[in-house]
Order: sequence, then C-alpha cells, then structure tokens
Amino acid sequence: MESLKNLIICPVCQTLHKRRPIKRDEEARCIKCDTLLYKNIDGIEYKIFAFAISAFIFFFLANIFNLISINLSGFTGSFTLIEAILDLFNQGYVLVSLFALLVLEVYPFFVLLFSFLFALFMIVGFKRSAKKVLTGLELVSRWSMLDIFFIAILVAMVKIFEYASIEFDIAFWALFLVVVYEFYITKIVKIESLWDYWESR
Repeated sequence: MESLKNLIICPVCQTLHKRRPIKRDEEARCIKCDTLLYKNIDGIEYKIFAFAISAFIFFFLANIFNLISINLSGFTGSFTLIEAILDLFNQGYVLVSLFALLVLEVYPFFVLLFSFLFALFMIVGFKRSAKKVLTGLELVSRWSMLDIFFIAILVAMVKIFEYASIEFDIAFWALFLVVVYEFYITKIVKIESLWDYWESR
C-alpha cells in the first residue's frame, strides 16, 4: 500500500497523485485541472529572510506616515493606519476597532515575524524551532486582512475621486509592498510548500 506521505490530493478537483521528486525550480501540477500541487523551492529561506526584513521596514513606514491625503472643496485631511483604528474606537465602535487592530496590525506583524524566524532558523539549522514558527505562520496568515483593507481603500477612492483631490502618501505604497510580500508567502511560495521544504531538510 502506498505511503500517505507519498500521496498528494489536488485542492481543487480532489484528484489523488503520487508525489515524485522534481528538479530545482520545477513545479508539480494536477494532471486533471493543472492546479499547482507543489514545487521545488531549494534555497527559499534566503529569499524569505531578505524579503521579510524589507517587509518589516515597509510595515513600520505604513504605520508612521499618512496613508492618503484628501482635499475636498478646500477642506484637507489625512490619516495614518493607527489613527483610523483609534478613530473607530473613539466613535464607540470598540469591537470593530479591536478586530481591525488584530487583522490589520497584530496578525500581519506576526506573519512577518514568523516568516522571518522560519527563514532564520532554517539557515542556522534549528529545524525544530523552524517547525514551531511555521505552525504559527500557518495560523496567523489566515487572519491577516491587509489585502482586503487595501482593496477597500482603492474602492472607496474610486467612489470619491470625482468629488475630491486624492494623494496617495508614503504609507500607502509601503502598505502595498507589505501586501505583496504576504501574497508572495501565502500564494506564490505557499505555506504547504514550506512544510514540504522543512520535511526535506
């Protein structure tokens, strides 16, 4: 009987495949629907290490500088991400502000932290510690909603573009780069592939 470790199921069409070794930078795809199953990401820890440090810097910038400046009929205003969350709290939306704090600040921070630590531990050879932080990364990545917030900003700006002058400030572009990093970790590299990489080392 085939070992379960050597089998992989397609997440889209549920077709069962036998896991086979692949060369560096190659991908294994479903024979039925062509969905990516896994890929060889040899040396990925060095890329994640470098990208995570950069993402930390951008995350810091996204929190201290203004996101957007708006000029509406002579009235100007701007806000930071933290100010937007605090404004919700001050207006009495306590639960909403706490939820926003978690999904826009706390969980994204831990996505960056755990991915950085995973890369660091894999580089120095602390495999057991790498497993623990990878478990944490898999958990918190499900709750980070920076990408949804970013899209919501764009939708809101489209709706008021005809009535106001809008300027995207430093924090907006820094936030965009953090979202790109999260997309890289969760959608391009995929945490499942990181587990395969951990097991192969």
